[in-house]
Amino acid sequence: MPRPLTIAFLACNKNPDRFREDASWLYRCDNLAAALGQAGHAVHQGHWRRFGGAAVRQLVGRAAETDERPARRAPDIIVLHRPQLSLGLRARLWWWRRQGTLVLADVDDLVFLPELAPQSPGVLNGWVGLPEIRRRFAAHAAALALVDGVTVSTTALASEVAARWPGKPVLVLHNAVHHSWRTEASTLQPPGTDATHPGPVIRYLPGTRSHERDFAAVAPVLASLLQQHPEVQFDIVGPLTLPEPFPLAQVRQRSKLPFDQYKTAVCGATVNLAPLEPTRFNASKSGLKVVEAAWWGVPTLCSPNADTHRLAQAGAGAVQACSLDAWRIELERVLFEPAHRAALASDLRERVLAVADIHADARTWLGWVQGRLPVGKA
Repeated sequence: MPRPLTIAFLACNKNPDRFREDASWLYRCDNLAAALGQAGHAVHQGHWRRFGGAAVRQLVGRAAETDERPARRAPDIIVLHRPQLSLGLRARLWWWRRQGTLVLADVDDLVFLPELAPQSPGVLNGWVGLPEIRRRFAAHAAALALVDGVTVSTTALASEVAARWPGKPVLVLHNAVHHSWRTEASTLQPPGTDATHPGPVIRYLPGTRSHERDFAAVAPVLASLLQQHPEVQFDIVGPLTLPEPFPLAQVRQRSKLPFDQYKTAVCGATVNLAPLEPTRFNASKSGLKVVEAAWWGVPTLCSPNADTHRLAQAGAGAVQACSLDAWRIELERVLFEPAHRAALASDLRERVLAVADIHADARTWLGWVQGRLPVGKA
């Protein structure tokens, strides 16, 4: 049996005190770290600026308790979450490489092509200026060029990495159900059982204002449906500006929730929405919203891309709508045809877990990294 590995997952966001508030971190790093820890490996989660001295000694010391070899001065593997190259990070990369550490990067969005900055949702929605996004994308690209390998969340992202850096090792590690949800009570809340509304509930969970244009593409269909069916409620959790006209009496909007409360926003809806504007940037996005809702028995009506197609093919809760007519037809079916909705939700937790299991992902990841560790470390 291979010896336990020492693995550090390091955030690269601006504020070292807030990286655990990032949903991307929770799914791309915290989730995998938990599974690897359960498999017997020594795992650290922190920020790259604070990973030194005591943090390193604690990590490698834990592994040394079960390893006859002397404790190392750096971990076997470092995973940098969405890294942006700076002088400080460049110096750390040099040091880690000198110690024989395998340095990987993980990205879950198309943030490493500066020429695509104009397509960034932050730019398109007026959330962030184009020069700033170009700078960030260039810094991401510079960091990815220097690492030993890249893990990504979708096959489309893997293709973009391969096109930019031919020969760069890349692994697709799909987003999986978060480990904390799997340890909670398994009872599923029946659809449409929102305490504030007895009828059908359509739910939309925009994480940031960068989804304004995504929603605008389907807003006319939704507004029309609500006007025709006053018994339906539209529930928004997160920032969103509704275009006119919208029947506001049927709309409930709440602020974005921290992750430990987020499941309450997903449970109980009749259907979840995940529209995406058809851009190259969005073509690389994952179907995470589908996975989240499916775990709680809620199907998701979504725009088509490669990852939502994968989930639809697996029967894992994704219902793709390729046109406004399709959005209208599918919404009406899931809202007003109980047998159809029941068929979509039947055994949904088991079906999504078959394609979104973090323990299976951890085994895949371990097999991939073992072949890339220097001789004597595997």
